[in-house]
Amino acid sequence: MAEKTYYIDMKTFSIKEAFHNSWELFKVHKKVLIISTLILIAANIAGDSMRDNWSIWSGILNLVFYVIGLWIMVGLLKIVISIFDGGAPKVEELFAHNDLIWKYFLVTVCYGLIVFLGLVLLIVPGVYLLVKYIFAPLLVVDKGLSVSEAFKESARMTEGVKWKILKLALVCILLIILGFIALGVGLLVSIPVVQLMYVSVYRRLSSIETAQV
Repeated sequence: MAEKTYYIDMKTFSIKEAFHNSWELFKVHKKVLIISTLILIAANIAGDSMRDNWSIWSGILNLVFYVIGLWIMVGLLKIVISIFDGGAPKVEELFAHNDLIWKYFLVTVCYGLIVFLGLVLLIVPGVYLLVKYIFAPLLVVDKGLSVSEAFKESARMTEGVKWKILKLALVCILLIILGFIALGVGLLVSIPVVQLMYVSVYRRLSSIETAQV
């Protein structure tokens, strides 16, 4: 028991370092990241435009664009993961992982419902659950875990560092807001940088967990 506590105390990461590393990686791979993010934003805008028209066809199109958005999001995460693994991904990889769409859909829906129920009960439990299971969607994409396995692994990874992950989330939200303020064009930078930071911390905590085994 004492040994386990020792490892939890040693589990840490630097938000400043995560941002610095992510910014440097973004500069190297900015072309594929900006184009991929632009495609993601375009798909989301197209899907949102369908909600203004209440009809069967608009509903079907909205669903189609929602699935496309998930497909692209999975692809973007795969691209970011590949960058951290030293790869040189191409934009075509956005659409190369359709086998993960259904599982990614399930994990994001479950994650959203868990956080929503926590927020309904009290704000604090909702924030706690948001942080505790923050890596569940990424674990499905990266390691192909089942939904239940992803939630369990995320809970293990975030043990002892939830407060710091919350601060990371607030920093990421601030970056997205700044990107939006910059005439929206800044989102083409802030979104991929945030995704890079997300994966950077995930990789850091994953390596610590591996070292514990």
